[in-house]
Amino acid sequence: MPTFGVTSQWSDKSQRRAESEVGLFGKKKPRDGVSSQSPPPAPPAPTPPPPVVEDPTPSFDNPNDLAIWKMVHSVNASLDQMMNTYQRCFENAENAEKAYAMANADFVQGYRQNDISKENFRQHAVTIDRELEAQLVDLQTATQAAEQQWKDLVFLLPGAESDVVKVSNWCMSNGVDSEVFSAVISKGMFIHTNYGTTRAAFWTEQQRINSVVTNADAVDNPTQADEPVGDATPNRAHSQTDSELMAARSLLSDLIQTTHRQGSIDNSELLSLFSRFQEAGGLSSNPHEMARTVTPDRISSLSAQPWEWVGRIARKASESGDHEVVAYAVFWTGSWRIRFHDQFRQFLTQAMLLIGDVPQVVLSDLRHAASASLAKLPRDHVLFGDSTGQVTVGLVSDSLEQLLGTNS
Repeated sequence: MPTFGVTSQWSDKSQRRAESEVGLFGKKKPRDGVSSQSPPPAPPAPTPPPPVVEDPTPSFDNPNDLAIWKMVHSVNASLDQMMNTYQRCFENAENAEKAYAMANADFVQGYRQNDISKENFRQHAVTIDRELEAQLVDLQTATQAAEQQWKDLVFLLPGAESDVVKVSNWCMSNGVDSEVFSAVISKGMFIHTNYGTTRAAFWTEQQRINSVVTNADAVDNPTQADEPVGDATPNRAHSQTDSELMAARSLLSDLIQTTHRQGSIDNSELLSLFSRFQEAGGLSSNPHEMARTVTPDRISSLSAQPWEWVGRIARKASESGDHEVVAYAVFWTGSWRIRFHDQFRQFLTQAMLLIGDVPQVVLSDLRHAASASLAKLPRDHVLFGDSTGQVTVGLVSDSLEQLLGTNS
């Protein structure tokens, strides 16, 4: 977690170095024979973080808004302190691992290591461990302080939405710099971490966060039994079905239109859009809730839920004769497989959104629905388009194998 999952614009040089060596939130395993005969030097004293420069404070008619503005920046500074403390812990935990690895290595660069050299490495590792234990206490203190600041901020905010939505809405509506409030949201989800007071506890929590945040790489396409399609029941509740399909049409259309738009896409818009998609799959979009409740063994099944919703909607739309919704579902799913899963992987990691690979069972459902529905729409029917071109039903039909793959 060198950068707590935030974007490169918030990363410093040491964070980028840590990511390149261990992978995001990943622990690099120590290797024998990778260092010189002498113990590695003690880590240099951390460079003090640069002072936080706040946005120019605007004038507010409501004194409460002024208090919220100041609190947002206070929370940002508190979260920065928490992250800086974490970074020092991470570096010392890794240095201790390397020193212990060298202490246990019989050979270094092809030469047998003598007992004196081994003991020097071991003593160096013990020294780093002691420093780390003190730093972990500091990390607990910094995390508790950041959590309290977050609670104070949320208490001041109006509305009944989730904490994250309230903070985002207020910041966007009151001119807070996008980097500031995005950093607050992204870093704020880690106030619920607990790294303990030992190196072993640190790596245990590190592994848990790593599993949660990098879920896109851990999804293993779970399979499940297909739900029976069957014929439409004449007396079923059409109003409920129509309402669900209308909501699905709106969401799928928004997903397609926004992600295929020319030019850059605002992060807040993406957050709102992908949160709606995750919620459609029955998951909370509150990253704080996800950080508290998601465990590694649940990631695979949870990441599949938004796509299971797409498959169910496509089946229902095909049964109901709403063939355009089927076309939307097929095109969105294919676009995700071909392009957007990789393009938005980092964003999903930062926002702690569980949208993973498309399970094979869903692809099978979509192929079945497409075969029944796309032929019933005019080939020149436009699904969406702009000045750069149009996507028609004919294009989707002709690209079906590319979009959804073939039956395995």
